[in-house]
Amino acid sequence: MRLLALDSSGDLRSVALDDDGVILVERAEAGARGHAERLIALVDAARAEGGWTWSTIDRLVVAVGPGSFTGVRVAVAAARALALALDRPVHAVTTLDALVAAASDAEPPVVPVIDARRGGLYVARPDAGEGGSTPVATTPAAATDGLPARFTAVGSGAPALIAAAGRGEARERAVTASGALAAARTAIAAGTGPMAGPAVRPLYVRAADAVPRAA
Repeated sequence: MRLLALDSSGDLRSVALDDDGVILVERAEAGARGHAERLIALVDAARAEGGWTWSTIDRLVVAVGPGSFTGVRVAVAAARALALALDRPVHAVTTLDALVAAASDAEPPVVPVIDARRGGLYVARPDAGEGGSTPVATTPAAATDGLPARFTAVGSGAPALIAAAGRGEARERAVTASGALAAARTAIAAGTGPMAGPAVRPLYVRAADAVPRAA
């Protein structure tokens, strides 16, 4: 099965091509601005490098959040548009599951944690449930409740969590399309199927930082 994955949930936008569990190509660019203009260009560049046509793609994968409101919205919109145009289903994965799936080299238990700005964190506990997790928005201090004596925090919010806990190992990593692919493969192996493009929704967890002015 050939999968095309998209992510622009943070300060990195990335695209990856996966052929039966082997990542053939991954393209990434830094910069929180420009996701809308650059994400599809990255898709085209990855397809060209991998020698894929649009018809090569069997399914799409997208990281639906939590993360940057604008970045998550851009990736979800792109995945939905491609799903509609290509008549392909989509595997929607959380950014926290993508971090865990990409951290196979980290000592367990792994706690995925993303910097939510405004002094907050997006976090999921290692015991959040087999095959998935429930992301929550919280403070670094509250996120330490129930943490084991030893753990590995992975993600952009790892330093803040480790500082609040006073223990553990921090691995500050970005969410990537290859991580989203790994999470999708885990879900597929567990029997979770894809969804139709229109059913894919952003996972925001909390209200937006910027609120439109009232008319």
